[in-house]
Amino acid sequence: MNLPKPLKFTFITLLVIFFVVIANYSALTQNSASAFSTNQYGFNSIRGIDQGYGNLPRFLADVNADNRADYCRFVGDSPNIFLSCNLATPSGFSINQYEFNSIRGIDQGYGNLPRFLADVNADKRADYCRFVGDSPNIFLSCNLATPSGFSINQYEFNSIRGIDQGYENLPRFLADVNADNRADYCRFVGDSPNIFLSCNLATVSGFSINQYEFNSIRGIDQGYENLPRFLADVNADKRADYCRFVGNSPNVLLSCNLATASGFSIINQYEFNSIGGIDQGYGNLPRFLADVSADNRADYCRFVGDSPNIFLSCNFATASGFSINQYEFNSIRGIDQGYENLPRFLADVNADNRADYCRFVGDSPNVFLSCNLATPSGFR
Repeated sequence: MNLPKPLKFTFITLLVIFFVVIANYSALTQNSASAFSTNQYGFNSIRGIDQGYGNLPRFLADVNADNRADYCRFVGDSPNIFLSCNLATPSGFSINQYEFNSIRGIDQGYGNLPRFLADVNADKRADYCRFVGDSPNIFLSCNLATPSGFSINQYEFNSIRGIDQGYENLPRFLADVNADNRADYCRFVGDSPNIFLSCNLATVSGFSINQYEFNSIRGIDQGYENLPRFLADVNADKRADYCRFVGNSPNVLLSCNLATASGFSIINQYEFNSIGGIDQGYGNLPRFLADVSADNRADYCRFVGDSPNIFLSCNFATASGFSINQYEFNSIRGIDQGYENLPRFLADVNADNRADYCRFVGDSPNVFLSCNLATPSGFR
């Protein structure tokens, strides 16, 4: 019978463990230099903003190429519903909340298929992309954003007819995986146990006719289905990486399969990692992967702590993985989390390259969209 050998720690090893534990404990028990500011309502919309339809998507993305994420939602009355964006300005969201629009009666897409707002044609404007057409010839089509609004030609940028939409119980993304500034359509395809992540690359003229051009290994670890999965650039190479929670409890960790020039890394799908046993955050509160520190690496942000002192805390991405100090960039304790039945976002609204926490606050009928700005030392 092989018995496990007793662990042996040197004095130096014990010191390292001690300081890692102290660093994480301190961040949870006191405000540090990187704590969020007490001014958590620094960037706002008008009171009583049109929130949009609850059964249609709502986005926070830059549609007018000024590096500020704008609030976009469907408004108006059927059959003339349209997509309208409240533009972000240097001082907050514009008082003209219907400034950037699609045509009336826009094709919203299928309600049971994903809808996105992301830049597919490399002009720095987020485009509205959704699945349209009739089965079996359904395709992904994008209504391009222009300087004056969404194009009157709403089917201008398309995939092949009958595109492989991917599994409905697995995530689907629109993000740039090949560093050409065009968002690509990525989804899980193939048959079990050889399911893999495959991206249909966006090109100058539409999505490539080769819809399986950029792939992961067969049988990729998809991650836990009850924990978030992301496609975002964590290593600052301008390629979105596939990140998910893996491993066994209590040592579950956030691990990223890095995108390379030829596809997702086949050598090591667990190349960029957090500490084992990372604080995953609350399951009933949002979790994000976005750059809050302006280093071009997406950071893992989630709500942590105990009520009533719950706060938003970000685990920074570094050159070698997520920081061992997982509570490095924080909001104030007891932050206003926003309404649970309204969207919450982490996106850059003030053009400083740091993602800001935006949510709906206030009392009806004066509910408004308010952003807790990220700064060099934390959220403001």
